[in-house]
Amino acid sequence: MSKKLGLLLGWALFLTGAAGCSTSETFNLGYVQDENTIALVNEGSSREQVLLALGTPSTTATAENEVFYYISQQKKKSFNFQKGRIVDQRV
Repeated sequence: MSKKLGLLLGWALFLTGAAGCSTSETFNLGYVQDENTIALVNEGSSREQVLLALGTPSTTATAENEVFYYISQQKKKSFNFQKGRIVDQRV
């Protein structure tokens, strides 16, 4: 009987420890898009209007600095020790 009790107690401790590592976290990295803010920028807007509405871009095109890129990623992880995996990426 004590062998079964010891095994049961061992499993209970293992599962309790594993549950402590379990989480479901989502991380937003980079430019977080807001549809209302993006709607403020119309086609043909000046460089200054885009910068005022959206802020500093993540990167710009190498030719003439006239193209702005706003990059964002959403990562999710299920356990504290796990490296997050990308579930959404937008440019």
